[in-house]
Amino acid sequence: MPPLLDPSIHADLHQGIILATASHGATIAGMFWMMIVSRGVAGVGAGGEYAVCTAQALGSADISATLQKKREFLVAVSTNLAIISGFVASSLISLIVIAVYKGKASEGIWRVCFGIGIVVCAKLVIINIARC
Repeated sequence: MPPLLDPSIHADLHQGIILATASHGATIAGMFWMMIVSRGVAGVGAGGEYAVCTAQALGSADISATLQKKREFLVAVSTNLAIISGFVASSLISLIVIAVYKGKASEGIWRVCFGIGIVVCAKLVIINIARC
């Protein structure tokens, strides 16, 4: 398996999101620190995915002369567009979940939002495993 498709990158992302979703503690401060550590683990996985995405776009651009001319566009679409659309999608999902809870403060809101995030990560893993 090429090092760019290393599944451990996705494992960090998945584990971090799962831990953040399951965050709990005897005190609010304990839960807060568990979330911080979990989000750090997820951040390592997301940072690894960002680098892999860029490298795969650059590698794909070398397939033909036509794609080589569009190399910058491919890199921009595969990295920056993905990040921006992720920001928008996460905001919309949060608004929908808050609407489902009828705007009442609940611990379930953030847990559901983190849990939905695992679906996107699972899709990335399936796509990259299928490419191998």
